[in-house]
Amino acid sequence: MKFGTAKTIGVGYETSDGTATAPDDYTAVSGTLTFTPGLTRRAFSVAIKPDELDEGDETVNLTLSSPSNAISGTPFTATLTIAEDVFKVYLPLILRNE
Repeated sequence: MKFGTAKTIGVGYETSDGTATAPDDYTAVSGTLTFTPGLTRRAFSVAIKPDELDEGDETVNLTLSSPSNAISGTPFTATLTIAEDVFKVYLPLILRNE
């Protein structure tokens, strides 16, 4: 099944400190994800910096904001957990059909 809209969709994204702190633990990023008609997935990268000390799990907050031609999904925020170099987070976005 193909989802999408005839309009281009944009949504802002940004990182912020949880228990991990930029720039020591990760590189902060922000920007806009653009979905052209028919495109249903986009990604952004957060560079994780290697630890010299065993600090245990650390977190980074991820936020989507200011969607255009779309309604944000739930949750609008997510937490990235850095645990032994294993990390992956998905942020849902609900598209508005017009």
